[in-house]
Amino acid sequence: ADVPLLNSHQFYKAHAELEAEVKARSEEKYRSYARDLASYASTIEELKDQTNALLSGFSSLSESHAAASSHASSLAGECERLAGEKARLEAFADAVHAKLRMFDSLDEVSSAFAKASAEANASGSPEPFLPILKSLDEAMEYVRQHAHYKDAGVYTVKFKQLQSRALGLVKTYVTSSLRK
Repeated sequence: ADVPLLNSHQFYKAHAELEAEVKARSEEKYRSYARDLASYASTIEELKDQTNALLSGFSSLSESHAAASSHASSLAGECERLAGEKARLEAFADAVHAKLRMFDSLDEVSSAFAKASAEANASGSPEPFLPILKSLDEAMEYVRQHAHYKDAGVYTVKFKQLQSRALGLVKTYVTSSLRK
């Protein structure tokens, strides 16, 4: 403060105090900068850690995406393979069904024979048997050509029996009509 200096000792003392005060103010300014810098360094370190965590997460996400993409590609390939296999099996089943259609026709021809018998009895004409006889001829020819199929012999006998019954009824109607 404004105290008069009486001797050199007081001058040196006042000078030392003034110098200490200037030094303290100067050091406080630098300490404040140091604290600010330490705070910034801490914030930067936190940001760096968060960035590294994000990069690690992105890397993990990228690996997961690549694995999912690979899995989807293999799944799509497997689906295409299975679709092809399905088409092949359907074609095979259709081919087998076509080959066995004549064998399956025995039940249809038997039903048609019963219906034709009723129509023939009602009309007195053997004409309802003509389509059945044609179907029987086709079926018997098919079975004869494929005699190596399992139960082909059994079907041949069944078709011949049905044919004999149909021809017998036609003969009966023709004979009956000739007698009239």
